[in-house]
Amino acid sequence: MSLYSSVKDSLAGIGVTKNFLGSVESGIKSGANSLGSFASSALGGGKLASAATKAASTMGAGIISSKINSYIPPQVRGLINSGAQAGGQLLQGDWEGAVLTGLSSSAGSKLLGNVLGRTMSQGRFMGSANRAFADISPTEAIAIHDEIISIRRSKKNLYMISATSEVGGDFSETFNLFCADAEISLVNISGDKRRVGGASVDCPTSSEAVDLRFTTLDDQNGTIKRWFEEHASAVAKRDGTFGVPASYAITFKVLHAYITEGGGFQSAGLYRPVSCEVGLSRREDGFEELQMSFTQIDTFMVP
Repeated sequence: MSLYSSVKDSLAGIGVTKNFLGSVESGIKSGANSLGSFASSALGGGKLASAATKAASTMGAGIISSKINSYIPPQVRGLINSGAQAGGQLLQGDWEGAVLTGLSSSAGSKLLGNVLGRTMSQGRFMGSANRAFADISPTEAIAIHDEIISIRRSKKNLYMISATSEVGGDFSETFNLFCADAEISLVNISGDKRRVGGASVDCPTSSEAVDLRFTTLDDQNGTIKRWFEEHASAVAKRDGTFGVPASYAITFKVLHAYITEGGGFQSAGLYRPVSCEVGLSRREDGFEELQMSFTQIDTFMVP
């Protein structure tokens, strides 16, 4: 509070008015005159000494005044004066007077007008149609942008596969470890077009079985190949007989956009193995890839 009191007493002592810089200038001139009087006394107080010191003090005060006028433009002087008077009124507790002083000054009015003008200009720009934004306003473009980025899109590299069967048990962990790519057919409905007079009518005929295609890696022991062969042998046995679906069916569940259970879209079905292809080459040092395909057993059967 001591600093506040000192500033308040100082402003009250110099009598802050509408001409704050004028008071400062008067103080400088008064100081120069006092200095001239002291110099005159020091020189003996004669007429010549008085004349010389008076001329010197007048010249010094004039130089100071001219410097103030040259470095501070008139509009800035008005703003400083009104600001100093408003500051004094604030220290004295006159809040309304301080606000009126700032608004009544020409510099304050111009400053407020510039701020309001810029605000209104920006408002017109943000609310008007703009060719750069496809004839919509920047405000509408920002709203569309915010809505777009707020949607969590499904990523194709995030998926989890569950593979279980009577032959191999739960093979999900190993299958997910080696699976690199997955192609899933969700729905396949076939139909014909029938002509009725001059029109064409769509006639759905059946719900076709869907397919699964996986690209996987494998280890040196051929774990994935052995797993596929075991299920293929359960479908078509070496003695020429076929197994029943309950013995070779593989339940595949693919969870989209998540790698943990509890959310997202999940496609599920009962499948049997169809083919497994692998490409080997001595021309490149790369990982072996398996192309496996599965087909849906019965369209009306769900796991």
